[in-house]
Amino acid sequence: MQQVFLNPYEVIYNRLQTIENRLAELKPIPPLPPPPADERFLDVKQTSELFGVSTVSIWQWEKLGILQSYRLGNLKRFRYSELLQSPKLIQRTKK
Repeated sequence: MQQVFLNPYEVIYNRLQTIENRLAELKPIPPLPPPPADERFLDVKQTSELFGVSTVSIWQWEKLGILQSYRLGNLKRFRYSELLQSPKLIQRTKK
């Protein structure tokens, strides 16, 4: 009985051709539309810039329940639409 040795490069090439042909048959998935501007989430730095206060103030307001935060994975975020409806935007006066 005689063994037939295949060229490993030809085997790999044939497999890659099969994979490429199958990928070409797949229909592309359309991208998701961006969320509305009111439904985006802001981090603490962006929220502090919106209110014109320090990040420490934002964390204190979150702890007191003035602002509602949401945990996304390992991060806390604030919903933009809820920030706009907060009791009052603080206007800092320059001294």
